[in-house]
Amino acid sequence: MRVFTRDGQERWMWTHGRSLRDAAGRLIALEGYLFDTDQQKRAERERDELFLLSPDLLAIVDMETTLQRYNPAWSASLWYTDAELLRLRLSTLIHPDDLPVFELVRQQTTVDSQFFHVETRVRRKDNDWRWISWSGCATSSSSRRCPTAPPKCCAGSPKISSTGCAVSSRASGRASC
Repeated sequence: MRVFTRDGQERWMWTHGRSLRDAAGRLIALEGYLFDTDQQKRAERERDELFLLSPDLLAIVDMETTLQRYNPAWSASLWYTDAELLRLRLSTLIHPDDLPVFELVRQQTTVDSQFFHVETRVRRKDNDWRWISWSGCATSSSSRRCPTAPPKCCAGSPKISSTGCAVSSRASGRASC
Protein backbone atom coordinates (compact mmCIF):
# COMPACT_ATOMS: atom_id res chain seq x y z
CA MET A 1 0.00 0.00 0.00
CA ARG A 2 1.27 3.45 -0.80
CA VAL A 3 1.08 6.12 1.92
CA PHE A 4 2.23 9.70 2.22
CA THR A 5 4.00 11.05 5.27
CA ARG A 6 3.11 14.38 6.88
CA ASP A 7 5.85 16.07 4.91
CA GLY A 8 4.46 14.66 1.63
CA GLN A 9 6.97 11.86 1.04
CA GLU A 10 5.70 8.69 -0.61
CA ARG A 11 6.33 5.45 1.32
CA TRP A 12 5.39 1.86 0.58
CA MET A 13 3.93 -0.25 3.40
CA TRP A 14 2.69 -3.78 3.86
CA THR A 15 -0.28 -4.15 6.16
CA HIS A 16 -2.04 -6.99 7.86
CA GLY A 17 -4.88 -6.42 10.25
CA ARG A 18 -8.45 -6.87 11.26
CA SER A 19 -11.32 -4.89 12.63
CA LEU A 20 -12.83 -5.51 16.06
CA ARG A 21 -16.57 -5.04 16.37
CA ASP A 22 -19.02 -5.06 19.23
CA ALA A 23 -22.07 -7.31 19.43
CA ALA A 24 -24.06 -4.83 17.32
CA GLY A 25 -21.43 -4.94 14.59
CA ARG A 26 -20.06 -1.45 15.25
CA LEU A 27 -16.37 -0.88 14.72
CA ILE A 28 -14.61 -0.44 18.05
CA ALA A 29 -10.96 -0.89 17.11
CA LEU A 30 -8.49 -1.82 14.42
CA GLU A 31 -5.54 -4.01 15.24
CA GLY A 32 -2.73 -5.11 13.00
CA TYR A 33 0.73 -4.58 11.67
CA LEU A 34 2.22 -2.03 9.37
CA PHE A 35 5.64 -2.77 7.85
CA ASP A 36 7.72 -0.22 5.97
CA THR A 37 8.65 -1.88 2.66
CA ASP A 38 9.82 1.28 0.95
CA GLN A 39 13.44 0.18 0.45
CA GLN A 40 12.32 -3.18 -0.98
CA LYS A 41 9.87 -1.48 -3.35
CA ARG A 42 12.57 0.94 -4.55
CA ALA A 43 15.01 -1.95 -5.10
CA GLU A 44 12.33 -3.80 -7.11
CA ARG A 45 11.77 -0.72 -9.29
CA GLU A 46 15.52 -0.37 -9.90
CA ARG A 47 15.77 -4.07 -10.81
CA ASP A 48 12.81 -3.80 -13.18
CA GLU A 49 14.28 -0.68 -14.79
CA LEU A 50 17.63 -2.41 -15.31
CA PHE A 51 15.84 -5.44 -16.75
CA LEU A 52 13.76 -3.33 -19.15
CA LEU A 53 16.53 -0.98 -20.28
CA SER A 54 19.30 -3.53 -20.76
CA PRO A 55 20.42 -4.05 -24.37
CA ASP A 56 21.32 -7.65 -23.42
CA LEU A 57 18.81 -10.47 -23.79
CA LEU A 58 17.66 -11.20 -20.23
CA ALA A 59 15.08 -13.84 -19.39
CA ILE A 60 13.55 -16.09 -16.80
CA VAL A 61 12.78 -19.42 -18.43
CA ASP A 62 11.00 -22.44 -16.96
CA MET A 63 12.65 -25.83 -17.18
CA GLU A 64 10.57 -26.63 -20.28
CA THR A 65 12.32 -23.64 -21.95
CA THR A 66 9.21 -21.43 -22.06
CA LEU A 67 9.97 -17.76 -21.56
CA GLN A 68 8.31 -16.63 -18.32
CA ARG A 69 9.72 -13.12 -18.34
CA TYR A 70 12.01 -11.41 -20.81
CA ASN A 71 13.13 -7.93 -21.62
CA PRO A 72 12.45 -5.87 -24.78
CA ALA A 73 15.89 -6.73 -26.20
CA TRP A 74 14.42 -10.10 -27.26
CA SER A 75 11.97 -8.48 -29.66
CA ALA A 76 14.52 -5.94 -30.85
CA SER A 77 17.21 -8.56 -31.51
CA LEU A 78 15.18 -11.50 -32.79
CA TRP A 79 12.23 -9.61 -34.33
CA TYR A 80 9.49 -11.68 -32.70
CA THR A 81 6.44 -9.96 -31.22
CA ASP A 82 5.62 -10.33 -27.54
CA ALA A 83 2.71 -12.63 -28.41
CA GLU A 84 5.01 -14.86 -30.47
CA LEU A 85 7.70 -14.99 -27.78
CA LEU A 86 5.16 -16.00 -25.14
CA ARG A 87 4.03 -18.96 -27.27
CA LEU A 88 7.52 -20.16 -28.19
CA ARG A 89 9.76 -22.54 -26.37
CA LEU A 90 13.33 -21.37 -26.44
CA SER A 91 14.41 -24.83 -27.54
CA THR A 92 12.44 -24.37 -30.80
CA LEU A 93 14.65 -21.39 -31.68
CA ILE A 94 17.96 -23.19 -31.14
CA HIS A 95 19.79 -24.41 -34.25
CA PRO A 96 19.36 -28.21 -34.65
CA ASP A 97 23.15 -28.73 -34.54
CA ASP A 98 23.31 -26.88 -31.19
CA LEU A 99 20.36 -28.64 -29.55
CA PRO A 100 22.41 -31.50 -28.03
CA VAL A 101 24.70 -29.05 -26.24
CA PHE A 102 21.74 -26.85 -25.25
CA GLU A 103 19.90 -29.88 -23.82
CA LEU A 104 23.00 -31.06 -21.98
CA VAL A 105 23.42 -27.67 -20.34
CA ARG A 106 19.70 -27.57 -19.49
CA GLN A 107 19.91 -30.99 -17.82
CA GLN A 108 23.11 -30.14 -15.95
CA THR A 109 21.70 -26.93 -14.53
CA THR A 110 18.63 -28.34 -12.80
CA VAL A 111 20.45 -28.15 -9.46
CA ASP A 112 20.41 -24.95 -7.41
CA SER A 113 23.35 -22.56 -7.64
CA GLN A 114 24.92 -24.24 -10.66
CA PHE A 115 25.86 -21.67 -13.26
CA PHE A 116 26.14 -22.37 -16.94
CA HIS A 117 27.64 -20.84 -20.03
CA VAL A 118 26.91 -21.98 -23.58
CA GLU A 119 26.92 -20.49 -27.07
CA THR A 120 24.21 -21.45 -29.53
CA ARG A 121 22.71 -20.21 -32.74
CA VAL A 122 19.22 -18.81 -32.37
CA ARG A 123 16.73 -18.33 -35.19
CA ARG A 124 15.43 -14.83 -35.80
CA LYS A 125 11.96 -14.31 -37.20
CA ASP A 126 13.42 -13.85 -40.70
CA ASN A 127 14.99 -17.36 -40.34
CA ASP A 128 18.49 -15.95 -40.13
CA TRP A 129 20.70 -17.41 -37.38
CA ARG A 130 22.47 -15.38 -34.68
CA TRP A 131 25.10 -16.66 -32.27
CA ILE A 132 24.15 -16.01 -28.67
CA SER A 133 26.37 -16.48 -25.65
CA TRP A 134 24.17 -17.58 -22.71
CA SER A 135 25.04 -17.42 -19.01
CA GLY A 136 22.74 -18.11 -16.10
CA CYS A 137 21.69 -20.31 -13.22
CA ALA A 138 18.90 -22.76 -12.47
CA THR A 139 16.85 -22.09 -9.38
CA SER A 140 14.15 -23.69 -7.29
CA SER A 141 11.75 -22.35 -4.69
CA SER A 142 14.41 -22.65 -1.99
CA SER A 143 16.96 -20.53 -3.83
CA ARG A 144 17.83 -17.15 -2.39
CA ARG A 145 19.74 -15.95 -5.46
CA CYS A 146 16.74 -16.02 -7.81
CA PRO A 147 13.71 -16.53 -5.53
CA THR A 148 11.12 -16.75 -8.30
CA ALA A 149 10.07 -20.37 -7.72
CA PRO A 150 9.10 -22.96 -9.12
CA PRO A 151 12.24 -24.22 -10.88
CA LYS A 152 13.37 -21.75 -13.48
CA CYS A 153 16.45 -20.58 -15.21
CA CYS A 154 17.61 -16.97 -14.98
CA ALA A 155 19.68 -16.26 -18.08
CA GLY A 156 21.31 -13.41 -19.91
CA SER A 157 23.13 -12.94 -23.16
CA PRO A 158 25.52 -10.04 -23.66
CA LYS A 159 26.81 -11.28 -27.01
CA ILE A 160 24.81 -11.48 -30.21
CA SER A 161 26.51 -11.85 -33.55
CA SER A 162 25.88 -13.18 -37.02
CA THR A 163 29.12 -15.13 -36.84
CA GLY A 164 30.57 -16.97 -33.91
CA CYS A 165 32.31 -20.03 -32.71
CA ALA A 166 30.91 -22.97 -30.85
CA VAL A 167 31.25 -23.45 -27.16
CA SER A 168 34.87 -24.29 -26.35
CA SER A 169 33.99 -27.64 -24.81
CA ARG A 170 31.71 -28.59 -27.69
CA ALA A 171 34.36 -30.70 -29.40
CA SER A 172 34.57 -32.90 -26.33
CA GLY A 173 30.78 -33.13 -26.09
CA ARG A 174 30.63 -31.45 -22.70
CA ALA A 175 28.89 -28.25 -21.80
CA SER A 176 30.71 -25.48 -20.02
CA CYS A 177 29.16 -25.11 -16.56
